[in-house]
Amino acid sequence: MEIPKIIHQVWSGSNGPLPEFLKEISQTWIKLHPKWEYQFWDKDRMDNFVKRYYPDFISIYNGYIYDVQRWDVIRYLLLFRIGGVYVDFDYECLKSFEDLIEGHSCCIGLDPDEHAKIFHKPYIISNALMAIEAGHPFMKAVIQDLNNQNVLAYDANDQFNYVLNTTGPYMLTRVYQSYKLKNQLYLIPSSMTSPLTKNEVGLLINDRIDPCKLDEKINNAFAIHYFFGSWYK
Repeated sequence: MEIPKIIHQVWSGSNGPLPEFLKEISQTWIKLHPKWEYQFWDKDRMDNFVKRYYPDFISIYNGYIYDVQRWDVIRYLLLFRIGGVYVDFDYECLKSFEDLIEGHSCCIGLDPDEHAKIFHKPYIISNALMAIEAGHPFMKAVIQDLNNQNVLAYDANDQFNYVLNTTGPYMLTRVYQSYKLKNQLYLIPSSMTSPLTKNEVGLLINDRIDPCKLDEKINNAFAIHYFFGSWYK
């Protein structure tokens, strides 16, 4: 098996239509992968997918407190069933991913080390960019964790940490840490898929980053994550 040449992006529309600037960023993936299939998933399409392929998961899926939890979970379900590349809309593609994922069955991007240090983590595995073949056992382990976890162990009033621990990167990192077949996974260095920290993105947007430093940072990058984080305040 291999990772299918499919790009998945999710925008439910519950908070309004997809902004034009995110549409423009999205086009970088389509432009640089002209022979790949592109799949856009809105709320109706996501809901129908879960009902059709994961009927036993519907109560958990609909029971999440925050919409963003459903947006997190649908990417795992899509990748396990269909496979391909899932990427958040605040990700700009700089060059084709074909060489990056070739020969791998599961590729997941790492957050910058600076982010991990801020949150007192050894590393953070991001769920904003994942490339996985259908039926991969790691994604099966992720879905099993979603089925079995005790969400009451986390404070739902603390939206940021609650989401990260139940469906987001902290959950993904936790599953990885207990996963026995780590040699099957390729954790993509942040220099390749997340070369700028959230603070550096702020400097870039405000035209305050040193151009030489920017060039150095993105020299080996296939993509840039802008960390817009529209789901939290």
